[in-house]
Amino acid sequence: QTSDEAAADRWAAGELANAPHGERYLRAAIEHFRRRPDQQSRRYGTPTERAERIRSCAQEARPPESRRP
Repeated sequence: QTSDEAAADRWAAGELANAPHGERYLRAAIEHFRRRPDQQSRRYGTPTERAERIRSCAQEARPPESRRP
């Protein structure tokens, strides 16, 4: 349990990056936040920042052979 929302995003992205069908959920989450650029949260930052955080953390969590540029 954490009150650090960025840490929660990083953990979830890492888990989904290696889960069956996780890529589908990651794409949906990233697209969800990218469509809402004006809905800033003091706990999460801007939706654009959140989408990038999720994308980059998922990329880092994947095994090297499955990473995409």
